[in-house]
Amino acid sequence: MSMTREQLTALLATVLGLLVCAITLHIGGGWADSIAAAFLTYVATVIGLAVKMRIPLVAIVTATGRGSIIAGVVVVLLLSSVARSLATVMS
Repeated sequence: MSMTREQLTALLATVLGLLVCAITLHIGGGWADSIAAAFLTYVATVIGLAVKMRIPLVAIVTATGRGSIIAGVVVVLLLSSVARSLATVMS
């Protein structure tokens, strides 16, 4: 399976955004702060790599797709809920 530059950039931007969201939730940020941090990370990564690699922004956003963003957000929400539940049980 070969991925295009647009798909690799979209994957990297989505993963970085989700990582920042998870870290923000872990350190105690609210949902709005976490979502804003993830969105800003995604946008900064996409713009930075698009300028660096000379890829059209529309191609990267199209390669990302709604499905991966929605799936990533659900995973972060589930993992943060599990972590908070375990922390409550352990204390």
